[in-house]
Amino acid sequence: MENRVRLFWPIVTAALCVVLITTWLAVLIQKGSLTNKDEFMTGERSREMLLLGAVPVHENFQPSFQKPPLQYWLSAFTLSHLHSREVALRIWPLLYGMLSAVAIAWLAFLLEPQRPWLIPFAVFFLVMCPIFLPETCRALLDAGLTFFTTLALVFAHLSRKHPACWLVVAALCVLGALQKIPLIFLIWIVILLVRFAKKEERTALRSSWLFVGLALAVVGISIWPLLQVAKFGMLPWHIFSLQEALRERWYLEIPFRLMTTWPCGVFAFLAAFYFIRARRSHPALTELAIICLGTILLGVLFNFRSARYVVPILPALALLLAVFVHLLLERKRCVATITAFVILFLSAVGWEVSRRIIDNRRKDHSAQLRVAEELGRQQNAETQLVVVDPDKHLLPEPFFLFYGDLRFPVTLVFVADLPQTKLQTPAAGVCAVRDLPLLQSKFPNLSIARRSGEFVCWNAR
Repeated sequence: MENRVRLFWPIVTAALCVVLITTWLAVLIQKGSLTNKDEFMTGERSREMLLLGAVPVHENFQPSFQKPPLQYWLSAFTLSHLHSREVALRIWPLLYGMLSAVAIAWLAFLLEPQRPWLIPFAVFFLVMCPIFLPETCRALLDAGLTFFTTLALVFAHLSRKHPACWLVVAALCVLGALQKIPLIFLIWIVILLVRFAKKEERTALRSSWLFVGLALAVVGISIWPLLQVAKFGMLPWHIFSLQEALRERWYLEIPFRLMTTWPCGVFAFLAAFYFIRARRSHPALTELAIICLGTILLGVLFNFRSARYVVPILPALALLLAVFVHLLLERKRCVATITAFVILFLSAVGWEVSRRIIDNRRKDHSAQLRVAEELGRQQNAETQLVVVDPDKHLLPEPFFLFYGDLRFPVTLVFVADLPQTKLQTPAAGVCAVRDLPLLQSKFPNLSIARRSGEFVCWNAR
């Protein structure tokens, strides 16, 4: 009874944080059109599933092997049942994000049940992180992978006493691979290496549940890529293709963004290093610290192009920071207490940073939206659809496919290549006003179907 009383207010506080943030984000996801190329691709791949079927993933009406299908399946379902397209796509990252907060609260309780206030601390640091929170209101894949990763960490910890939990970790490995990449399997291998290095935990790794789970995970992760190779003609080396994630030059963007975008990011790094040094007194937290720093190091070594690629380990990093702050407060020394309150204050500043990031990402695409809708009215089986100069003056082609409800593929043409590109007639397309003279020289009978701001929808017969 006493333990239940001790847990009541921490759980209520954490739940209140989750409810308030969820409500705020639920309002935000209804505002404005999709904001960037990745969101446009999520929307278009999901829409084409409704037109062409759930397997394989299609983009511009051609098979696409860049990303696995799980979130596109879910988004296709909500697109067919909800009126607002933006809500239909963004509701899943919102749900995943809030479930990640619940999962990290569960892990906090399992790791340190004698510290009940660790639960709201962990949730607070996570939802105030400006790298995590904005990702929960965009139609991207990272929030889903974050939830599956955090839940896998929960069941990996439970496996210490209940080895059958390795089967749940295996299932989460498969879900994570279907969501984006097999990151959870890599983290699982790191966990096994860390535990194998500890004599007191080595014997627990002899469980048959572990070997069955590993085998099931390998088989489950392999099914989708092998299906694409065997049935849909994907080239085998594309299974491990990372070109989309990498930069051409060397950057340290991930640690830089973690320490600058997140106001208390430096302290999160310090907390991770602290628990690596305190491996004897906090073995489970040391394991989490190695996972977090190892994932960040992997991102640096492979030169990943965005801090988004380490979003899946942010809940664990927030938990480490929460324990670190809790230990500072328990010391009851002036310097330690001041440091703890400084970290809490900086974390609260993260709310304002998140709000500014979300506001800055919202663009007014209404002019191009009207052009896309007109292009949809111009489409038919005989007409070639053309998008001229995407990613410079115009939005990328998935925007026009998605908002124009196009049922036929579009041809991409860059302005520099326009004179040499053969286009059939009849044709219809979109371009910036500044590029219209080049099209008129190619199609003397070109007419403007609609002009909206600096953009036009044209047709040529």
